[in-house]
Amino acid sequence: MPRYHLHIHCADEVIRDDEGGKFADLDAAVHEAIRSIRSLACGDIVAGTLHLDLSIEICDGGASPLKMVSFEDAVTIRGEAEG
Repeated sequence: MPRYHLHIHCADEVIRDDEGGKFADLDAAVHEAIRSIRSLACGDIVAGTLHLDLSIEICDGGASPLKMVSFEDAVTIRGEAEG
């Protein structure tokens, strides 16, 4: 199984996934990135924040970028905030 690295991007910070993980293919890595974004967003909401600029860059074992998965790819936003 190929190894993919899921680097978290939020604001001006990048949290590198130096270890990576083995996934059947890129689609499986994308599914994990979506699951991870949703999980991180849940933790943020509990803490009273929500980072709409959250994304995960998927790279192969050679550090070549393959796909960027954004917050908008991971959730469906319904309604509008009143302001």
